[in-house]
Amino acid sequence: MNIRQFKETDRDFVTKSLLMSFMNGSKEVQKINRDSYMNAHNSTINKLLDRCECLLACDDQDDDLIYGFVIFEGLSKVDVLHYLYVRKAFRKKGIARDLLTKTRKKHFVVISHLTDEFKVARLKGYWEKAIYDPYTRISK
Repeated sequence: MNIRQFKETDRDFVTKSLLMSFMNGSKEVQKINRDSYMNAHNSTINKLLDRCECLLACDDQDDDLIYGFVIFEGLSKVDVLHYLYVRKAFRKKGIARDLLTKTRKKHFVVISHLTDEFKVARLKGYWEKAIYDPYTRISK
């Protein structure tokens, strides 16, 4: 597995994967009108990709075969984890762990997107303190 920086050609994959994963993985999001969510959150994701770091886990031989990605940023006192995604076929192989290891810079993390399956306690091995704050996705 290779971990690399985001390329503009990855934008469609990252955007579509995040939109569908978040919509299907969050009961809160499922309450939102689908068209409204798709339009507004597509814009939000593209703004995140324009201002944040995005790392992708890919096949060693084929950079375009993407296993997963993480969108994050480091603010003055905290790290912000916007989204962590691993394709179902590649889960339970340490990909999420490898991506998270590359993002940790501070001792405190804020999570801007939370799915029903994700457990904040899982981040304790990477950061000392973790909180959920959806407003960090629209800051700046």
